[in-house]
Amino acid sequence: MDRKSVWEKISIPSSETNTKYPFYFNLYNYKTNGIIFVITGLILPLISLIMFRFIGGMSTPAIDEKTNAQLVTYNFLVSFASTIIGLVFLLIKDKALFFKSGLFIFYGFQLFVPLIGVLLSTFVSLINFGSEWKNIIFLWFQIIAEIIVAIVALYWTTDLKTRIISTFKKDWLKILIVILVGIGLMIGIGQLYGFLVKGTALGEDSQNQSELIGLINNENPTIRITYIISLFVLTILIAPLVEEMAMRHAVYVGCGNRTIALFVSALMFGMIHVNSGDVEHILSYVLSGLVFSTIFSVCRGNVTYTWLTHAGYNAFAFVLLFIN
Repeated sequence: MDRKSVWEKISIPSSETNTKYPFYFNLYNYKTNGIIFVITGLILPLISLIMFRFIGGMSTPAIDEKTNAQLVTYNFLVSFASTIIGLVFLLIKDKALFFKSGLFIFYGFQLFVPLIGVLLSTFVSLINFGSEWKNIIFLWFQIIAEIIVAIVALYWTTDLKTRIISTFKKDWLKILIVILVGIGLMIGIGQLYGFLVKGTALGEDSQNQSELIGLINNENPTIRITYIISLFVLTILIAPLVEEMAMRHAVYVGCGNRTIALFVSALMFGMIHVNSGDVEHILSYVLSGLVFSTIFSVCRGNVTYTWLTHAGYNAFAFVLLFIN
């Protein structure tokens, strides 16, 4: 049995939405363009991250804060340069396909969002605000940058907006079932992983988690409430949509092969959540990425399902955070 028939057999039943607005898994040749995409978008940035972490000591107590900031910057520049190389190659190869397919969303997320963050954080550092307010302002810069990426993605990508709207109108029951199954899988895998790593360094919060929840316990109620609202907007309303369009829709387009993209997408999802250096926590994010990638694959490349599952799980985690 060939790979195509296997995917067809395990995919959800086809619907009018999938028939009228199909997602094409093989727009790019995975043996040529796909290799360039994976090398520049995943392999080189991941090697850089690992080297700066385990050879340079990035984000470890062994180095001082100034040195760590330099290593983080160097890693960012290497990853940024590698991603730009892939962008230029694929853009020159076929400019129309680059935009119509939605591949540009990946580069918007990986290049535009962090670049805006770097530029505006430099500006914010000149403002006479406390560090807490600066963190909140920076969070909103990220939110605004991701909103811009989402708007452009929905406007330029062929059938993306129409596919999402049609799915809401005609496949709402499938959406509900996939969300419930997906969140259940996420919770089950998370509990199993937590049990296995309990009492080890892997059982501690990742730097990404620590940064996100850092201001929730702030003594100033104004800062605390403002941050909670900001965190809600980012992690539930904005980030799930943008991350799924970038890490699922765009990555699957760039890879040009559904099976390869399943694993590349999961690894990329893990990498973007540990890019500050704590690589040892990547597995928990990769497992989450595998769930989302599997959903995207079996739901015939419809990002609506992964977006809402991602948002639903984040909402669950958000509520659980306050219960704990």
